[in-house]
Amino acid sequence: MHRTLRKIFDRQTCDKIESMKILLVGAGGIGSEFLKNIITIGCRNIDIVDIDTIDITNLNRQFLFKKDDVKKYKSFVAKERALQHNKGLNINAYTFDVCTMKSSDIAKYDYVVNALDNIKARKYVNKLCVMEKKVLIEAGSTGYNGQVYPILANETKCYNCEEKPKNKTYAICTIRQTPSLPEHCVAWGRLIFETFFCKSDNETLIDIKNHVEEESKKRNMDQFQIITFIFNYLFYDTIKELAALKKDYVTEPIPILFKGTAKEDQCGETEQEGADDAPSGAAPPNVSGQDEAHKHKETEPAAITLCSQNIWKQDECIKMYTETFAKLYSYLNINKQTEEYLVFDKDDDDCINFITAISNLRMMNFSIKQKSKFDVQSIAGNIIPAISSTNAIVASLQATQLIHVIEHLERVKESDKVVTINSLRDSKAKHVWVKSIVSGNKMFSRGNIVNAENLEPPNPSCYICQQPMIDIYIKSFSEMTLYDFVKNVCTNELAFLYPFLDKQDRNIFDYDSFLENDDEYIKGLYNSLSEWDIKNDEILILTDFQNDKDQLEIHLKEDPTLQAPYDIKQKVVKKRKVEELRGPEAPTPSTKKRKHINQEEEPLNDKKKARTQNKVEEIVIDDEECVNDNLVLID
Repeated sequence: MHRTLRKIFDRQTCDKIESMKILLVGAGGIGSEFLKNIITIGCRNIDIVDIDTIDITNLNRQFLFKKDDVKKYKSFVAKERALQHNKGLNINAYTFDVCTMKSSDIAKYDYVVNALDNIKARKYVNKLCVMEKKVLIEAGSTGYNGQVYPILANETKCYNCEEKPKNKTYAICTIRQTPSLPEHCVAWGRLIFETFFCKSDNETLIDIKNHVEEESKKRNMDQFQIITFIFNYLFYDTIKELAALKKDYVTEPIPILFKGTAKEDQCGETEQEGADDAPSGAAPPNVSGQDEAHKHKETEPAAITLCSQNIWKQDECIKMYTETFAKLYSYLNINKQTEEYLVFDKDDDDCINFITAISNLRMMNFSIKQKSKFDVQSIAGNIIPAISSTNAIVASLQATQLIHVIEHLERVKESDKVVTINSLRDSKAKHVWVKSIVSGNKMFSRGNIVNAENLEPPNPSCYICQQPMIDIYIKSFSEMTLYDFVKNVCTNELAFLYPFLDKQDRNIFDYDSFLENDDEYIKGLYNSLSEWDIKNDEILILTDFQNDKDQLEIHLKEDPTLQAPYDIKQKVVKKRKVEELRGPEAPTPSTKKRKHINQEEEPLNDKKKARTQNKVEEIVIDDEECVNDNLVLID
């Protein structure tokens, strides 16, 4: 660490900065700037995770990367640049999807720094940090605006404590390389339109335009050849390159090849690779013949007319692409002779037809559910460019907030006296806003572009940081059955009388299905936890059907050294008493006839007894009084 910094901060803080282990999630706009900051102030142990590769459009704002780095992984190049600055760094780079991490992966780090542009990933990292009680330095930027704030479980609000506004801005890296939503494809379609037909300072896709211009000059292409070349470059060549990178796509991208055989044949023939895997609406078309409307364009006004509410098929999208491109060709920014440009207008038919066609073709490339022209028209919105200066400011504020957090935690840890500062909210750490305009408290007074606010407490209703969670250790996942887990742990120990168990988006145990006594379902309950694909460090959601608000997270861990089949580290008991639930059952919205889990069975006749001999026994609550001073009451 530079000696000047040791004059600014106390010894404990400086020592911690040098020895701490940091996880940097994201090495793009903010992440690359933060990495420079953190190694400059003396941090030596850094792990970087980023699944993205470097795109040529990153170079105008992510100065850690160079032209030769295009198509390389950001995390690898970031590590390389950091080692050039300081060979003594202990730095590792990874390219996996952060949403595959487990909480135990987070446990080995002292601090986690988020530099992500993806809400889903940010929520996931936030949840892992809350589970492991690790400090997370959250940050984000949009255009000239940004914010930075630290998160610590039960002391400050987490990322999920406030509902996020549903904005219509999308990260360029996602739009270009890993689209997963129709909105990503529509945003890309609008950018393509502006790149080729509008006078715009936005150079996000300028490399595509430059490549087309270079090839058209080299091959001396005419109008139809340029239209065909652009189609194949966008929907075939580029898609094959992305597939070769082997990113974690849900479905491998499907290239679409357009074979135009003659100028008059504006539709030509198409060929779609991987047609067997194509989604509905993306099947290979049987496009042939000539477009008479184009042959007699001067005398016949009709191009193709498609309903704005319908989903266009692939051949219809290609027809619309060639039709509208031919109309707009005089405005094309390729080898341009005249200063004629278009302006994006969502009410202009040719403009929206072109964007709808290419957006849907891209959705077919990535097996994304397609949208109608009407939907595309409403989506085609706002892409706010990332600005390097904002990213640099936000990253520097992240480093500053990290130091404030370290100062606070080290003071609490090292002090032998009574510590008056008990919460991170009482420290120097703040929620810092970066604004695009100067804002002050008084009219005509000097305001600030950067404003700091006190950290807020957690939202009591937050389903992430305020939801009860317990650690349950299982001796063997391969020996304990799902039935035993539900009966002994969920019902007897945790007093969930009508249990429903979920793993992420998949239901594991359904109490309704259990009551129906279905042979196939009952048989599955006797499979082990391993056979249900429940692994070490898994998170399960347990809900009581009788009261949907009674919910908790179960953090499962395997410990072969246990004497008993399981061990609950923190036992949770509901405030309601089991005895109260033995009375008449309250009516429920369910149409099925419900019975209490402890309800006595009606006398069975011989036939019914014979049918039920092979059925599973009812789950029974252990009603014996249990004296345990470690019980925790959960509202």
